[in-house]
Amino acid sequence: MNPAHEFLLACCYREFPRPMANITNVSLDVHAQRAIKLLSDLVDRFPDNQHYRYELIETLRSDFFGPPHLAEGRERTQQSLRDALFHANHLIERYPNVPQYAVTRMHVLHKLRHVLTHMARSTTVKEQAAIFEESKFALEGADTQIRILVKRWPKVFSYQFWSAVVDGSLAQVCLDIGQNGDAKEALASALTTLNGLRQTEHLATHVHSHLPNVCSVLSDLAQRAKAEDLVREMESERKRFNQ
Repeated sequence: MNPAHEFLLACCYREFPRPMANITNVSLDVHAQRAIKLLSDLVDRFPDNQHYRYELIETLRSDFFGPPHLAEGRERTQQSLRDALFHANHLIERYPNVPQYAVTRMHVLHKLRHVLTHMARSTTVKEQAAIFEESKFALEGADTQIRILVKRWPKVFSYQFWSAVVDGSLAQVCLDIGQNGDAKEALASALTTLNGLRQTEHLATHVHSHLPNVCSVLSDLAQRAKAEDLVREMESERKRFNQ
């Protein structure tokens, strides 16, 4: 088959809707498996084609095997994300100045954190520490990646939005492992980013609409960290965004 036709077929398989009845039945998601198989074969045969590799990453990081909070399919989701990270690292090494590739790598790392955190919470206390540490390591990678994007493209406000989200996730995992000081530092960083976004004119609607919820989540985390000053500031920011 022509490679272009294989690529198109893989994209078609990827867009198949998942039956609601099978949303947690990972064994029935044959369309996702076919898409991954086709794209993986294309990457193997054409390793220098960054478009095939990028679409494989986007497919691997999707919720084809169930969202992270569902136990069924979590192992397969984790492996898919690790595979996606391998390919994302390859693209970043070859094309460090393509923001699209950096963004997808950040999302892979951020989602891997979600999977690992849910795994840690459903395992024994003895195993939790190592999993939480790996979760933090993934988030630190996501944080580094998004900060690079913000520094290079300061006018792309969606990058700043994700910087605040990643900081919030980092604060959460720090609280999970008892590192309150690091959690407060991450929350303060998120607050600084939100302050900047609030003062931005012509902020995209899809970014602005999510900011009150982000502030609420960060406020809850600040309460867990017993940082009353941050709680007050987060609540003030949330009210300003709702105005």
